[in-house]
Amino acid sequence: MTSGEARSSTSHCSAPGTALSVTQALHLCIEPLIEGRLVEHDRHSYFNAGEDLATACDLTIDFLQGRHKIVPDLGSRLWKIYQPALETRVPTTESRSKCLCHEGSERVGKKSSALSNRIDVHADVKVVYPWNWPWWRTRRHDAPVFVWVILVHITAIIGLILFPLPSWRIALGALALAWLGGIGTTVCYHRSMAHRAVSLNGGVRTFLTLLALANGSGAPLRWVANHRLHHAKVDTDFDITSPRHGFFWSHLRSLWQSTEPPPIARYCPEFDRANYRIFNHLQIPILLLSYLGGLYWSWSVFFWLGAIRLAFALHAQCFVNSVCHTEPDIAPGDDSSRNVRWLGLMQLFLGENWHRNHHARAGSARLGWTWSQPDVGYLIICALEHLGVATEVRHLREERGVGSEAS
Repeated sequence: MTSGEARSSTSHCSAPGTALSVTQALHLCIEPLIEGRLVEHDRHSYFNAGEDLATACDLTIDFLQGRHKIVPDLGSRLWKIYQPALETRVPTTESRSKCLCHEGSERVGKKSSALSNRIDVHADVKVVYPWNWPWWRTRRHDAPVFVWVILVHITAIIGLILFPLPSWRIALGALALAWLGGIGTTVCYHRSMAHRAVSLNGGVRTFLTLLALANGSGAPLRWVANHRLHHAKVDTDFDITSPRHGFFWSHLRSLWQSTEPPPIARYCPEFDRANYRIFNHLQIPILLLSYLGGLYWSWSVFFWLGAIRLAFALHAQCFVNSVCHTEPDIAPGDDSSRNVRWLGLMQLFLGENWHRNHHARAGSARLGWTWSQPDVGYLIICALEHLGVATEVRHLREERGVGSEAS
């Protein structure tokens, strides 16, 4: 199969809701390999595109799954089909601008043509996008997330009905916990781990991770992998949190209806170690303690320091995915991030609402670029640097040009 044949076999089957045969799916998967376009698809990724055909094929399988959710386990089925023919390494170009050389492309083209003959060309399957599902549908691996989101919201609503006006001490305690959890997310998860804008002392990193976990931000490995995937595929079909698929999808539904979690070994291999994986096991007990801990004092404390605070923190984070990616008159595939001033209050002035700034300078530890853009997260990083527990801080120097703001 030549690259032209691959294009002709796939050009008619990429629209949502169309029938896609397994053979056509294979051609769609292997086409970027044949044309050497894989690196172009992933040019903003945090990993190097494959040095061999096996790795490159694995990447294109993810490419296929991210855009066309066809049938369960299709990726593993494709891998089993192609793995025997893709064991020979193919050298890359010196510039690494392409992951396959011409000789390798011809070899893959011949093998894909031969292997595709082994597939039943009449086995049609349906292209189904998860954002077109009913809102309550989920995948098995994300079912606990769905149950958790529903539980927190139902409990928060009951709490607001029973205790609409807490004492000032309880209200202040809830805000303090939400603020501390937000520090864990923005300083540790986002700026330090996801973007390497600051290097934190091990003890400080562990403490901030525990705060983020107690605030409902999830385990650090998956958070970082999802965020790096977002930046690599921003506002494309591969960006699973993009509001181009609907505001509710971006704000909440993508939490329990997204595709398979991005592979940790690919998007954050430097953190794929035991001292980070342990938080996957600590997540549930810490969340339960955060949710139920207020029962020790009173029902009012239970509701306000538990579910109401957790629901508030959840929406404060999710607004960054939804509201902060609604810049009007943006062409499909262009960056729709925006600075949203009013969201700073809900973010408790930690700086995540300056999202246009962040996308413009993702490697900077500072999100608010001027005195009129409060960024307490950056001030905390500066304080930690002064104390000697934060190093390699990427300060914003003379990079300006603040994006548009929503009032």
